[in-house]
Amino acid sequence: MTQMMMQQRDLLIKLRELRLNGFAEMLETQFNNPDIYAESTFEERLNLCLDEQEAYVKNRRYANLIKKAKLKDKLSLNDIMKAPSPGLSKEVLKVLASNTW
Repeated sequence: MTQMMMQQRDLLIKLRELRLNGFAEMLETQFNNPDIYAESTFEERLNLCLDEQEAYVKNRRYANLIKKAKLKDKLSLNDIMKAPSPGLSKEVLKVLASNTW
């Protein structure tokens, strides 16, 4: 294993120890696909990692809220829109989907 690969591995381990799993996943993707990110600036690559970490935290928070809510049915808006539902018109579903209510 080359020195750079060892440094990359150590960096990913450190990020995961710090619970920056989303950041680590995106950085690992960048390490594994150097041709795709070759023309990206340092700032662009860093921003991708930060965006991924932010999404990771939001998704974990959402999953924890769903778990704590102990909902009997786990439906998403897509599930509701696919199933024929009496009482909900397409206009009402569009309003709900837009989150402007």
